[in-house]
Amino acid sequence: MFHQPPNEIELRVAGNVAKFSTLSAAITYLEIDGVVAIAQVTREAILESFASVVCAPWPNRIADGVWNDAKFPGNDPHGNALHGLVFDKEFELVNQSEDSVEFIYRLDASEIYPFALEIGATYLLSAEGLTATYFAKNIGEGKAPYGVAAHPYFNVLPDSTFTFQAESQAINNAKQIPIGIEENSKVRGELRFGDANLDDCFSGLTGDVTIDHADGSRVKIWQDAAFKYLMVYTGHHLQKYGFPNPGLAIEPQTCPANAFNTGEDLIWLASGGTWSANGGVTAKGNHG
Repeated sequence: MFHQPPNEIELRVAGNVAKFSTLSAAITYLEIDGVVAIAQVTREAILESFASVVCAPWPNRIADGVWNDAKFPGNDPHGNALHGLVFDKEFELVNQSEDSVEFIYRLDASEIYPFALEIGATYLLSAEGLTATYFAKNIGEGKAPYGVAAHPYFNVLPDSTFTFQAESQAINNAKQIPIGIEENSKVRGELRFGDANLDDCFSGLTGDVTIDHADGSRVKIWQDAAFKYLMVYTGHHLQKYGFPNPGLAIEPQTCPANAFNTGEDLIWLASGGTWSANGGVTAKGNHG
């Protein structure tokens, strides 16, 4: 039995519909111009497959869960620490209006991550689509290492196609930790979702991600330049978590996997310092 996430909040603007949960500030449904961009997300999908979660204070993986003298819990098959510390946390709904919601989670300092942060997301629904603003503030002492990603699964069918422009792709070791980069060879031109098998991080990004459906509808995903990386994962398995169809995870990331150890594009938040960046989704239905 699949359950909808608790405390769903619904916005409706100009015929568009967006729903959210306090559980990891997740987007639990998104329909734009009659196109279901994100199908109804269940609680199981959030907790078991990271559907629509906020990945912070790091996105992707920390190798073996080890950083400095800290050992984070391993939560992927290789023992890596995956997707941060707030993907399973209840955020506080701090603001709500007719077209927007704002969520914040206050992460207390701990032995493994000795920094106190406010981690949040604001979602604004308009006639054009959804804009997400991800933000953080260091409310404690010391300089805090930080990175963030979104993890939405976009609704697709086997004959849906997708494409984006990226110069490079990560070279990973057997534990899916990057050990270098190479020229992008995996996504050149349109890929048919049913034929694709990706769990890859891309960089050198230009333009939007586009998803085209057989009915002529199109979804576009955009991100600020602050999100220098794009993780793409083909979720062919998602029906077991209650999704009606498979899902394509398009995950804008500020830094690559294992950035806590490599320092690559890691954000350092000074005490009292803040950070924010935007991403979003638009769609166009086929009304012919």
